[in-house]
Amino acid sequence: MSTASERDEQSAPIEPYSLDSNAASAVSRDRGRNPLLLASAVIGLLAIGVGMVLFGLPHWVEPGVTASPPAVTASLPAPTDTPTTPTTDSATPLIPEPPEARPAAQDALATLLPALDALRAQRVETWGADTYQAALAKIADGEKAYREQRYTAARMAYQSASEGLATLRAKIPQVVSDYLDEGQRALLSHNARAAETAFTAALALAPTNSAAQRGVARADAFDKAMALLDEAHGYERMGDTARAAETYRAVLKLDPEIADARQALAKIETARNVAAFSQLMSTGFTALNTGDYGAARSAFEAARKLDPRAREAANALAQTQSRATAAQIESAMTAAHRAEQSERWPEAAAQFRKALSVDKGIEAASMGAARAERRAVLETRLLRALKDPERLADNAVYQEAVAVRDAAQLIATPGPRLRQQLVTLSDRLRIARTPVAINLKSNGATAITILKVGAIGTFTAHQLTLFPGRYTALGQRNGYRDVRQEFSVAAEAGPLTLIVQCEEPVPFGR
Repeated sequence: MSTASERDEQSAPIEPYSLDSNAASAVSRDRGRNPLLLASAVIGLLAIGVGMVLFGLPHWVEPGVTASPPAVTASLPAPTDTPTTPTTDSATPLIPEPPEARPAAQDALATLLPALDALRAQRVETWGADTYQAALAKIADGEKAYREQRYTAARMAYQSASEGLATLRAKIPQVVSDYLDEGQRALLSHNARAAETAFTAALALAPTNSAAQRGVARADAFDKAMALLDEAHGYERMGDTARAAETYRAVLKLDPEIADARQALAKIETARNVAAFSQLMSTGFTALNTGDYGAARSAFEAARKLDPRAREAANALAQTQSRATAAQIESAMTAAHRAEQSERWPEAAAQFRKALSVDKGIEAASMGAARAERRAVLETRLLRALKDPERLADNAVYQEAVAVRDAAQLIATPGPRLRQQLVTLSDRLRIARTPVAINLKSNGATAITILKVGAIGTFTAHQLTLFPGRYTALGQRNGYRDVRQEFSVAAEAGPLTLIVQCEEPVPFGR
């Protein structure tokens, strides 16, 4: 049975205990991490609330005075499990909902709290105040319904607040875009501080947004860049384009998006390129007129690199190539004709082929190459026939030399060199068939053989005739070592006496 004091406490009106936003957020985070942790946190908070109600309210509330719910502020209270007596506007009591409906309301609150914390961190009150305040009002409605144990109404209020927060989150890209536009307008107005404020606000909402990052950097360097821009304009007015260009580059290094600096620098560089182009073209034509085609080509190519669209440079290069080709052909043909006149046929053939490598359609070069190559072959054969007159003693060599002579005599206009070669070869052929007397002597016991001539036999003295050339005499005798003797026959030397005989006995017989 209850005491009078207990009845008084039970009849006194109860004021619900409100968690501040940090505590509510903690509950939300704990719920997200572990259901057991969330339950423990809620139970603990409920215990604290009940204790404060049971022990504090008798001292805070005067008897007979009904406590009213606290007003909703930006620092959001969290729902408690301390029940109040549900009432309507007409003070008609409502039937509280069963405790089984409470977790759904708690889940709805736990769902919206992280989004609320995130939007607060993004300073939502500065760009979405109306929707934000409406969401706070919905949350306050949910808190009131929760304290009155109207859990379904509380859940619906929390869900409505979540929808409002979702609307705010969806609005963020447009807000970021608006801040970026605002920052750009501020830069165009040379208001660096306003631009920095706008870009910083955009960066707070979108930390990885590259445009916002660039905007903050531009705003930070804008005043310095503008000062440098004025300095560059001053250099340009004084005619010091080199320092002006250098300063414009410094401006663009600080802020690549300053169009004034970019356009001014382009103007200076264009003027420089025009002057450099004209100088290169002049240098190229000077080299072209002096026949220095390599230098001309280098100058015209450099000019074309400065202005790839300039027809002057392309035409000059074509002209250089044409004249260089013609000069190369002319040089090769001139060298070939000089070599022909000097009867240096291999060199003449090489020069004609060089001209053909430049232009295969040069008929004179084609005919000259064929002519020079034929004469080069004949020259090689003549030189081989003239190289060793003694080889003419060999009949095959002699016949080859005769054929070479006959072919050379068919040349209609032989030059001095060929005429001299023909005279020399004809004389050597005549000498090669002029017999020379040879006196052979031996001991009568040695059998003598002249290689390429034949066996002569044994004798003490023998005479024969041989054509000029190199020969080998072989002597053989039983019991004696063979002898081998080489000798040369020359027409101009006259008769030749040769002794061939075996005189060295073999120690052990043969």
